[in-house]
Amino acid sequence: MIVISRNRGRRRAMLGRAIAGGSALATLFALGSCAHLGVGFGDHQSRVSTHFTSFGGPIRVAQAPRGAALRAFGGDIEVGEAAGRVRITSYGGNVRVGPASDDVRITSYGGSIVASIVEDGSVSRQRIKLKSYGGNVTLRVPESISARIDVRVSYGRDAEDDPHLESDFDLEREESPSFQRSWPHLFKPVKTLTARGVLGDGAGRIDIRVEGGNVRLERAGASS
Repeated sequence: MIVISRNRGRRRAMLGRAIAGGSALATLFALGSCAHLGVGFGDHQSRVSTHFTSFGGPIRVAQAPRGAALRAFGGDIEVGEAAGRVRITSYGGNVRVGPASDDVRITSYGGSIVASIVEDGSVSRQRIKLKSYGGNVTLRVPESISARIDVRVSYGRDAEDDPHLESDFDLEREESPSFQRSWPHLFKPVKTLTARGVLGDGAGRIDIRVEGGNVRLERAGASS
């Protein structure tokens, strides 16, 4: 059962679907309202994958046991516990996800990203890809996770402050010596901070790309 609550006019829509084997896909749209989706972990509900697009309002997903593909134009996106693949694109809003135990891919234009990752024995090569254009990125991962880390932070001459790249893990850091033109910055020279490292056996991937923002890579459970 998927429950969508809309705050405009106190309207509430309820969509239920019986599932007999296989998986189901729920595709939903909202115009100018706040959507709250609760997807349970029951026998039938756990087979539901949620796709949702919001134009002008935030999205709140309490649980995503089979993953989610979400887009918001002008609103924040928040996903709670996620056990399937998560794909999120936000235009002008912030994104918060976690704990997530499968692949996560988030792109935010003009907003920040906060994601929390946990390990799942069924996912051997977890892949995390976070991109923010004009916002900060904070990623929390367990110390025992296995992944190759590649972080890149770019900024132009018009940046008010030099960006910060902070990590609770030991990473090799490098900064470009000068502002340079390269793809996709052919018309705006940028400097780039990079940080790379390997956790565990490096089976998974953590890729972070930020333009005009800061990056914070945290060890889960560590005090901020």
